[in-house]
Amino acid sequence: MDTSLKVRAKIAQKWYNFTEDLAIILSFWHKNKDITYLRKVPYGTTKYNKSNIMYKTNLESIKKPVLVYIHGGGWISGKLLLRNHYIQAFAKEGFFSYSIDYTTAPQAVYPTALQECFDAIDWLFD
Repeated sequence: MDTSLKVRAKIAQKWYNFTEDLAIILSFWHKNKDITYLRKVPYGTTKYNKSNIMYKTNLESIKKPVLVYIHGGGWISGKLLLRNHYIQAFAKEGFFSYSIDYTTAPQAVYPTALQECFDAIDWLFD
């Protein structure tokens, strides 16, 4: 990747992440007491290989459908915490909700993020 493209990618990433940080501050997401919330569960070896898990507490021993949520952002941005509202809504409906984070560009190049998503799903099945 040439230097100019890498600099532009970092600027775009900083801007997108800033807007998401602002959205997190302004969000009204609140933890629901009926939902079990496991935060920043590691599925890999890098600091970006984290996942959030939510499911209905009273349905722990019952098999549930699984929702894997991979946040958008074009593989260059995205915040795991900002997706809690979405996965909590699915958890309320009885899904085992699994939201994953991954290493974004330009810190990693394609197909690193995609491979990390596959690794997260493998971790879930294990």
